[in-house]
Amino acid sequence: MLGPGRSEFERESPVLPQLSVVLTIQQLTGAVRCLGPITQNHLVMAMADVFISYARPNRAQAEHVAAMLRRNGLSVWYDTSLILGERFDEAITRELDKAQSVIVIWTSDSVKSPWVYAEATRALERRLLFPVRDESIDVRDLPLPFNGLHTELVYNSAALLSAIQQAKGRTGAKPLAPSQATRSGFGNQVQDIVAPMAAAAVFRAHLSGTNTPIELGALVLEGDTLLNMEVMQLQVPIEAPRDAIVTEVFVLDGQEVAKGQTLMTIEPVADLGKLSNAVVSPMSGIAHRSRQETSKPLVEIGSVVKPGDPLLMISRYEADWGDVYEEIPANRHGVVRRILFKDGDSVGYGDVLLVVI
Repeated sequence: MLGPGRSEFERESPVLPQLSVVLTIQQLTGAVRCLGPITQNHLVMAMADVFISYARPNRAQAEHVAAMLRRNGLSVWYDTSLILGERFDEAITRELDKAQSVIVIWTSDSVKSPWVYAEATRALERRLLFPVRDESIDVRDLPLPFNGLHTELVYNSAALLSAIQQAKGRTGAKPLAPSQATRSGFGNQVQDIVAPMAAAAVFRAHLSGTNTPIELGALVLEGDTLLNMEVMQLQVPIEAPRDAIVTEVFVLDGQEVAKGQTLMTIEPVADLGKLSNAVVSPMSGIAHRSRQETSKPLVEIGSVVKPGDPLLMISRYEADWGDVYEEIPANRHGVVRRILFKDGDSVGYGDVLLVVI
């Protein structure tokens, strides 16, 4: 799927458009320092590592992919990079031909777009195509010949990033270190989880009490194991430093990693009770996982629930009635990912009891 890269970049000079020049990385860096801001902008655009092709209704997916790539030190070009007054057809053709990799986002919208099809065809001819798709379309429904190519889901960031970085390595251009990656996309709260040491392999941990590996969107609690690193035949766990949502996963299970490499990013959650998928106690009392002490728990971690399904019981003492039990139902479809109380625990109003995702 990938074609051979070049150790030098052939570009038309933005200063003397009649001339064709071949610049090494060192020469290009020196030239940029000597040029004015407009010319520098043209050079930066011409050196984009990745071109993203997508249909306009799928802008959010393109922005998600672009933000992930930029956080990992890759430059990105898509139609938001157009300069005022520039002919979009000329700009797109120019950047498409100069990109080192081309990501095409296939959706039920983009398969109908002649522009996306043309860009995908041009990238395939150059052997620089990285196709991804969303859940709205099956690989078999992609246009010929693209339905015969391996196509990842658009949110499989780890697989996409790994493939892009491998291709970039073959071009002779040195990838940026994780610390140089931009931090746009999720705001200032996003925190990198980096490898504290080199490891022969890294594996995602499973969500507590399940067989489900940690993935994009997972809720993790402080102290949860995020990843396990294999170092000198020992398992070294990496734990969540705080309650958080996993916003990106950049490694594949079994992948070798270097010290300081970004493995995933998390967005801290200051108050679990404010999450829409948190189940909070509507009263003070004693929490029970079952209707009776000897019965089976109403839910376990991994249980699939729908609105109205009972999740737990809360009992409280009333002088006239004694112990009164109230059933706490699910208010959404989902899977129970966290149970934050033990049977018989005292709970207060507003305490987070479970998380259903």
